[in-house]
Amino acid sequence: MVGGLILSPFKLGIKGDVLRMAQELNPDKKIEIKNLCGWDLYFGLIETNGSVRLPANGVRRIPFAEIQAQVNDQNVMFVGDDGEGTHARIYINDKDVRIALGLEEENRQQQVLTEEVAKTIFKYKQQKTF
Repeated sequence: MVGGLILSPFKLGIKGDVLRMAQELNPDKKIEIKNLCGWDLYFGLIETNGSVRLPANGVRRIPFAEIQAQVNDQNVMFVGDDGEGTHARIYINDKDVRIALGLEEENRQQQVLTEEVAKTIFKYKQQKTF
């Protein structure tokens, strides 16, 4: 536990600035999350009882502590296929939070398939363009 926040053991090797940023985030602060899928997503809460329904392409605001718990628990909807946010189904709409949780770095953005990226891909006419 650091500054009242529980940090994942595999995240403790991160740079001091990022660790300091995670310490400064208020666990009760509501953070906006976005469903990147065209269908509803559901996940059980870890910090409290209950569950969350995230409507198709919709947004909800949940406490930072819950987002941190979901990431630390390796919920693939948050951490994606590789544990670093690649192809996550739920996008955290706060860059500082994504960096603090190790889903993104200052020089590396989280890789998610958005509608804009899909439109760009469909415009490619030749295989070598990929």
